[in-house]
Amino acid sequence: MSVTEIPTTNASTTPFNPICRNRQAPYAYEILEKLDTTGQVLFAILTFMSVIAVVVFIEEACYMYKKIPGAKKSIIIWVNAGAPIITTTSCVGMWIPRSTMFTDFTASVFLAVVIHKFQLMLVSECGGRREFLKRFGAQKLQLNTGPLCCCCLCFPRKDINRVTLFILKLGTFQFA
Repeated sequence: MSVTEIPTTNASTTPFNPICRNRQAPYAYEILEKLDTTGQVLFAILTFMSVIAVVVFIEEACYMYKKIPGAKKSIIIWVNAGAPIITTTSCVGMWIPRSTMFTDFTASVFLAVVIHKFQLMLVSECGGRREFLKRFGAQKLQLNTGPLCCCCLCFPRKDINRVTLFILKLGTFQFA
């Protein structure tokens, strides 16, 4: 083999998958055609786990609806719905890859609502805003929490007061 017969490759060209040609997400049938047995088993297991999460949530919600009085049940059901909604949107995104943008949006908005409802639940379990501020008003709120801000020891500790509680509530809206 001579020097001229050695095939040369351009370093900037990479192996190309024809599905990626138009830079759009593939259709579900394209993914399912390419799956091997392990991938099919994983798809089935993840779908089954998602169905189980929804069934458990429905059973739990029915129980809470019957046993817990008043406004508490609504907030508790919303907070408990976080995991099944996220698993359901993830399962839909797995089976319908082109819907990933919508399923991610749905999961993010629902998670923001759940975090807001969780904050409302914490305050209401203390007996309302005034009781919450009476109980925790003397404590300081630590701002340098992980995973990113734990190294910033210069962050001051803030008093827990009416304004801080309002800012925390606005923070849950910011997340949405």
